[in-house]
Amino acid sequence: MNGVHTPAGVVLFTGLELNSIERFPDDHVVFVQDHIGSGDGPDTAQDRFLDLLENQSPGATVAIEYARADEITQQNSRVICWPIQTWFVCQTLARFVPADAWAPKSAAFNFMVNKPRPNRVHLVDQLNELGIDTEYYSMPWPDRGSYQRRCWINPDMTVTEDQILNGNVSNVEIYQAWLKSQVFEPTVISLVTEPAWHEQAFFVSEKTVWAWEAGTIPIWVGSWAAADTMADLGFDPFYDIVDHAYQRESDPERRLRMAVECNQDLLRDTERCVELWHQHRDRFEFNRRHMRSGEWLQELVMRELRRTDVPAADLAQLMFYTLSDHSNYESNLLTQRQNCSIMINHKE
Repeated sequence: MNGVHTPAGVVLFTGLELNSIERFPDDHVVFVQDHIGSGDGPDTAQDRFLDLLENQSPGATVAIEYARADEITQQNSRVICWPIQTWFVCQTLARFVPADAWAPKSAAFNFMVNKPRPNRVHLVDQLNELGIDTEYYSMPWPDRGSYQRRCWINPDMTVTEDQILNGNVSNVEIYQAWLKSQVFEPTVISLVTEPAWHEQAFFVSEKTVWAWEAGTIPIWVGSWAAADTMADLGFDPFYDIVDHAYQRESDPERRLRMAVECNQDLLRDTERCVELWHQHRDRFEFNRRHMRSGEWLQELVMRELRRTDVPAADLAQLMFYTLSDHSNYESNLLTQRQNCSIMINHKE
């Protein structure tokens, strides 16, 4: 397995391919797309990635699609965090989806789960255990406790017993068609279950983007140092309203549980949540603008240049590939524009 060599000189691998790689190419910029391994728990792909880093050429730079990865980056100063797909989702929203006024807030919290990763199963079970309910959620699994199957299905999607495969339907289309009005916007807090919950890392995806876009406060169930990472990138994680003490708990299973435990009084109090939202509406508006502006990526670039030994030329090469038509991101963006226009013109 030699990876995909792009015209820009960046060599691509996916996080699931790492078990089949003997060595990263020497003197190249390597970009590992998506999370490393399954995202469900410790597996051989993560161990293999650390072995590859230990044996890599001193001239190689490796980019990973995480916003933070302390276990990896503290051991290797030539690894750079580069969550470009998340930036792409933000830019799709900014360019093609109007920043409409939010729907009235009427509930304390929401959650959205699809693939039944352990942190997501744990969240639903914990909410059942504690008797914390919401009407605003998306869950394609069979009924689980008080939570019944509730999700949006498009004819182009593939439905299995416990998850939905999007097919050619984009995440932005799904948000516009259903998640926006039926899950996120009517609420004040989003319980976000990103992959890689078991690592001392933060893999950020559209789940966090929807939380900012809908004017909610994210509580990351499992992610390591997510609130601090977002603050470093210029966002307001509302430290004064929600308790993010869970975020640096070293035991990942304890970290999962603490996210809800630390905030259960607020999750039960819709009236208080709505009151706080109105008091701090300007802060929610700031987070949405900042997310859509893409300026947080500039913050990340400056952080990574300070933190790593990655040459500026390697970072420039990575940026040239991922932000230009040498990658598939721009072509995807044009497709998203067409699809989003259809959704916007035909929304109910």
